[in-house]
Amino acid sequence: EAQPSAADVGRTVEYSFDYRRAADPFGPGGASGITQTFAFIRVIDQFNNFALIDQFDFETTAATEAFQQGSLMIEIIPAYQGRIFQYGFRSFATNFEPSGIYYDNIQFGDPVKFVLGDVNGDGVVNLSDVAPFVNLLSTGGFLPAADINMDGAVNLSDVSPFVQLLSGG
Repeated sequence: EAQPSAADVGRTVEYSFDYRRAADPFGPGGASGITQTFAFIRVIDQFNNFALIDQFDFETTAATEAFQQGSLMIEIIPAYQGRIFQYGFRSFATNFEPSGIYYDNIQFGDPVKFVLGDVNGDGVVNLSDVAPFVNLLSTGGFLPAADINMDGAVNLSDVSPFVQLLSGG
């Protein structure tokens, strides 16, 4: 839990983590289509019977057996000042279906600064970023620097903007 102060208003915080499904048969089930797993941040008003002010979710149900990166980034607004930030993971399952997801490298705080398109993390966008970008596309992984159109996923929609960055556009 965290409680932002007036000095934090306007600041962006990030909740980042790695996640992967447990090996079958313990990974998320799905015969009923109801099993779901999430990472979350909740903003709670402890002065009003712990009412939920806001909630942000990152769904991890479709995780593969290889670790992937996930994150939630939110800007602290005046309504969040002095309220409780609760962060964690939750799952929903029925009929005794499995919902196993492993989480690791959990961090909450200021977001890591990155250069959009710098997929290998060397500080510049160049041809050395192509192989790691293609790897993320083929594995379904996520890295904020590779999410060129900033829609929360690394997919084919990022290819054209990535090529533009490489060409200096």
